[in-house]
Amino acid sequence: MPQETTSNSGATMVSGRKMLGALGLGTCLIITACAAPPDTGGSYSASQMGIVQSESALQSPLLQRAALAQSDLSDEELDDAYDYDEDALFGVSGSDSEDDGDPLETLNRFTFAFNDMLDTLFLRPVAFTYRELVPSGIRDALRNFLRNLSTPVILANDLLQGDGDRALNTSKRFFVNTAFSLGFYDYAGELGLPYQDADFGQTLGTYGAGEGFYLVLPVFGPSSLRDATGRVVDRAFDPLTYLSITHGDETQNFTLPRSIISGVDARARSLDMLDQALADSLDDYTRIRSLWRQAREDQIEKRAPRDAELEFGTSPFPDL
Repeated sequence: MPQETTSNSGATMVSGRKMLGALGLGTCLIITACAAPPDTGGSYSASQMGIVQSESALQSPLLQRAALAQSDLSDEELDDAYDYDEDALFGVSGSDSEDDGDPLETLNRFTFAFNDMLDTLFLRPVAFTYRELVPSGIRDALRNFLRNLSTPVILANDLLQGDGDRALNTSKRFFVNTAFSLGFYDYAGELGLPYQDADFGQTLGTYGAGEGFYLVLPVFGPSSLRDATGRVVDRAFDPLTYLSITHGDETQNFTLPRSIISGVDARARSLDMLDQALADSLDDYTRIRSLWRQAREDQIEKRAPRDAELEFGTSPFPDL
C-alpha cells in the first residue's frame, strides 16, 4: 500500500507539471499572436517591428538603417521598410551632387583627412591648452597685435576694391592702436573704428571673379583657386615677407611664427563652434565645405557694392 500511494502521488506531480507547461506554452502563443504586427502588404515600420529608437536616433538615417539591419526581414522587406535617398544620406542635394564645384574631391578628401589628423593630434590639444591656461586678456592682446601687423595687406586690398571709407578706417585704426598701445589694445574699436578684414581673394570676388573650384590646402584648410591665388598676392603685399633676422648661416623669417600663433588663436576661438557645427554631421567634409562657402560668400557680399564703374580721374576716397 505505501508503494502504491507513492507511485500515485508521483504520477500526479508529473501530470501537474505537464499541465503547467502546456498552460505556459499556450499563454506565450497568445501573447505572441497579440503582439504580432498586422498584415500591411509586406511593409513594416520600425515601431511595428518592435525596434526601440530614441528621438535623436529617428533623425539619423544611418541609425535607422542599422536598426533595420538587425531585424529578421528579407532584403525586399528592408527596402520597403526603409526607402532612403543616397544624396540625403550623405547630406547633399541632388543638384549639389551633380555640380558641386569640387572636381578635385578625391584629392581634397585625402588632404582633408590629413589636416584632420594634424588637428586631432596637435592643433586641437595645443589650442585647448592655450585657451584654458592663457588668460583671455593676454589672448586678446596677442590677437590685436597680429591684426595690427596685417594692416598693410588689409589697406592694400581696401584700395584695390576702391573702398575709400574702409581704407580710411583701416589707416586710422593702425595709427591709433600703434600710438597708444603698439597694437596690443584695440583703442580704435572703442572710438568707433571697427576691425574689418580684407584679402586679395575677397578683392577678386568683389569684381565678380568666381571661386574657380573648391580646394583644400594642406595645413591651411578650405580654400579655392581664387583664394589660393589671393594668398600668394597677399604675401607679396605683406612687409613681413621681406624682413628676416640672420644668425650665422640661419635666416629666420617673421611670417612663420606669426602664422603659427594666428592659427592656434583662431583654432582656440573656434573649438566649441566647430564641435557644434559637426555634432550631427554625417559627412564632415561636405559640412565644412558648405560652411566655408557660405562664410566666404557672406564676406564678399558685405563689401560695399559699386553701382557704377569709376571714371578716370574720379577719386574713390571721401573728403577729409
